[in-house]
Amino acid sequence: MNEIVISQNTASSLQLYDPQKGLLSIAAAETAQKHFARAKNLDGLNKAIEEKLKAQRDFVLWWDGIGEKSGSGPSQRCRSSVTPLPIAGRDGLPDRRIIHRWRALEDQGKFADTLAAAKEKARLLCEGDRNPPVTLNTGEIEWYTPPEYLEPVRAVLGDIDLDPASSEIAQETVKAKHYFTKADDALNRQWHGRVFMNPPYSRDGMPRFIEKLIGEFRAGRVSQAIALVHSYTDPGWFHDLAGCASAICFTRGRIPFVSPYGEATAPVHGSAFFYLGSCPAKFVEEFGAIGLVVLPVIGA
Repeated sequence: MNEIVISQNTASSLQLYDPQKGLLSIAAAETAQKHFARAKNLDGLNKAIEEKLKAQRDFVLWWDGIGEKSGSGPSQRCRSSVTPLPIAGRDGLPDRRIIHRWRALEDQGKFADTLAAAKEKARLLCEGDRNPPVTLNTGEIEWYTPPEYLEPVRAVLGDIDLDPASSEIAQETVKAKHYFTKADDALNRQWHGRVFMNPPYSRDGMPRFIEKLIGEFRAGRVSQAIALVHSYTDPGWFHDLAGCASAICFTRGRIPFVSPYGEATAPVHGSAFFYLGSCPAKFVEEFGAIGLVVLPVIGA
């Protein structure tokens, strides 16, 4: 990690920063955010979102400037007061992967982009759009696959050679041998080997990535693949993918995708895992505990 240059005034502020209160501020803002989202109160929701992002930024500034170096954290006497924060571990501090995700907020431009995107999503929610467009694994706001869903993926594929719609943070859990980020323009590259794909959930991104996956599989460059998509059954891309898949798992319950800042989502739709390859029995064995597995009848 690059060394952080801290001014004398900032260093003084960090010395006075109470990480315990900072985590509680994050927890309080998250609670307020959920409340105002249910009430469709846009002003209150926007204020809660901004307070939460500021609190996350303040915490990671302290962590990078003082906390990690000193090994300090909430005292044993007060750790119990941190328990309302779901992301706090046994020591009262967030997981280091979550702290790493918050680190993007240190950049003023990234903070402004993240805040603007979150407020736009809040506006759509409060104006009645129950399914505002959310981009997964691409764009300014990214959402990552929880690690417990990647274990059966590896069990089926053996390993993940390529994640074509990813990021550095996502690879902390995906751990693919190779991956493409938004900057790599995956749609204009060849894909090889065993692929796991959680594609962009944008209206144009999803069908383009699905079309690319099908093309690479039929060309023989992709030997096996598992694609995680939402379970909308009406779009053409869904039927195209089903026509190429050996097995499909419709998840029991909704997957709590994780934001770059450690927040689990409350999705409004279910998900489906599509398996492309010659080992559907292994897919049934591993994904049977996750949901309903069906084997498409090709040509029916």
